[in-house]
Amino acid sequence: MRHLPKPVWILSIGRFLSEIGTGFTVFYGPIVFVNQIGLSATDVGVAVGVASIGGIFARILSGSLCDSSWGTKRTLLLSGLVSTIGSFLLVMTHDFRSLLLGNLFAGMGLGIYWPASEATIAATADHSQHRDAYTLARFADNLGLGLGVISGSALVSIENAYKYLFAIDGISYLLFTIIAAIALPHIRRIQHDEAPSHVASRWFKALGDRGLLLYLAINVGFTVYVSQIQATLPLYLNNVIPSMSGLTLTPESIGALFTGHIILCAVLQLPISRAIKSLSHVRALSLSAAIWGLGFFSIWALSLAQLLPVTIAIVALAIFALAIVSYTPSASAFVALMAPDELRGIYLSLNSLCWAMGYAIGPPLGGMAIDAGGRTAIGFWLLMAVSSVGLMLALYLLGRWFARSGRGKKQTQAAIVAPEAIAEPDDAGSECEAAAPPSPSGGRS
Repeated sequence: MRHLPKPVWILSIGRFLSEIGTGFTVFYGPIVFVNQIGLSATDVGVAVGVASIGGIFARILSGSLCDSSWGTKRTLLLSGLVSTIGSFLLVMTHDFRSLLLGNLFAGMGLGIYWPASEATIAATADHSQHRDAYTLARFADNLGLGLGVISGSALVSIENAYKYLFAIDGISYLLFTIIAAIALPHIRRIQHDEAPSHVASRWFKALGDRGLLLYLAINVGFTVYVSQIQATLPLYLNNVIPSMSGLTLTPESIGALFTGHIILCAVLQLPISRAIKSLSHVRALSLSAAIWGLGFFSIWALSLAQLLPVTIAIVALAIFALAIVSYTPSASAFVALMAPDELRGIYLSLNSLCWAMGYAIGPPLGGMAIDAGGRTAIGFWLLMAVSSVGLMLALYLLGRWFARSGRGKKQTQAAIVAPEAIAEPDDAGSECEAAAPPSPSGGRS
């Protein structure tokens, strides 16, 4: 990974720090809001829903800002500031209204962050480096998240723990913002008209790309799969399997298993990405779809065999770790490869919106299966396994379209400029910048 441009390393370090803070709150935030502040589970659920809705609009805004004269770096800094405000608002939470406000800012901060972060990597590395660059960033995410979850478990039992959890989260976002502001170079912006009508036309142009639309449908399927790990599988292990086997897993044991899953993702990210580097992005995604199918099939088969809940969890989570680490870098790199440079932010914003859609579809489906119980709940996993075959067929069609389109020949160099080389635009419609020539490694000379 040493050949990657310096901005990719800087951004990955920042993502590592911010994900440590996220790990403190991702599992434990709802628990302390209910148990220590006295809010209802419904209140917390509504607040999470508001954050998701805010995140959808923020992703759309982020894509437009990245492709505008505002630029990718400023958009990334905006996300850090909004997320910091959200975390410190949650520190001061004392009722439902303050929880709602804090979650709205937190959701908008994350919504702005993801397209900007992915676009920064796409702009500062050439296409031959994208898979390695996204692999490094995902490794940093998983490692930071795992460390945060482990550390957060030590604070949950402390009185008013939410204040400490979200204060640490806010500090981590603030550190990320400072690092990005000081160390990241400015990203070369593409010249185009900034009139609102032209901003809308860029979105329509992206949505007119048939290959992109097919990919987005496929990616929603992948994100539905990811949502089953976080939303459905814990409930399945806690509510359904005990009724079948008579053996139960404590919430603490389930938490430990999923923490192990996150750490396993971090451990596997680099070696798996290196192992599949010779595959095209579409073939790597097809391999991931097959692994997802194997994971869902294993839950179904092991449940019918009435094995111990911990055995089902370990086997499934290990397979899903392989599926995730083979999916995430290739998905981001493939979108960056498809995207015209002037629409990079919008394409990656649409890619990020797939996650919002997947999490809107997946958890309700899994929840209905859990509520049905018994054979229906077990059969749900077989249905998910069968759906992976449809996903692989769609990827085959996407691969054929991509080969005919000739986009695989696209090669661009890193588009970064030193801060002192920036010439501010004279008006909203002109963007004059002097770019330093990229070195062979993709960084600045």
